[in-house]
Amino acid sequence: MPRPLPAFFASARVSALPTLVPPSWAHWDHSEPRLWPPRGSPHHDDLNLDPDPPWLREAALRVRARLRQWQAPSIVGHADWWSENLRWVGRQLHVVYDCASVTAQPEAILVGYAAYMFAKTTVELDGCAPGASVPATEHFLAAYERARGRFWTADELQVAWAAGLWVAAFDCRVSRIEDRGEGFADQVQAETPERLRRAGV
Repeated sequence: MPRPLPAFFASARVSALPTLVPPSWAHWDHSEPRLWPPRGSPHHDDLNLDPDPPWLREAALRVRARLRQWQAPSIVGHADWWSENLRWVGRQLHVVYDCASVTAQPEAILVGYAAYMFAKTTVELDGCAPGASVPATEHFLAAYERARGRFWTADELQVAWAAGLWVAAFDCRVSRIEDRGEGFADQVQAETPERLRRAGV
């Protein structure tokens, strides 16, 4: 597996930068009264229009609550580690594209997104590119820990797992509202209990 680059890549203080609104799938901290955030262009479907399967709604509510509990400084990082946004030179990450996905959130949350999304490719299941498996996510988090030279705390690890599951749940919700089939949802559901356990919820 390629060695991950630490998620932050801007040295400026977050407070000195313009507001960095996250992309919709990473916007768990939105201020809307309903569960799912608004979706930006080019899609404007309201993810809250139809009821969720109970397992999906429960998982999303639980990990969102866990993320809200986390108090840590925000850093500037990239929230879309989909493989098509990454270019490698050998085993070294050379550049990350898609500046619209730059945002400011705590490190453990940004890394949690990446640990799930880095395995996404153009190979899709019901219109969604599946993310990393539980073992692959675990390996990514361990590799990132080695790269930054500091062990994760128990809370940081839980938050990273929660962030990854939020992205998976969001993708599952999109797949369902666009009526793309149940294959992707079944895959997410199968791993949800283990991801919830690792998220501490």
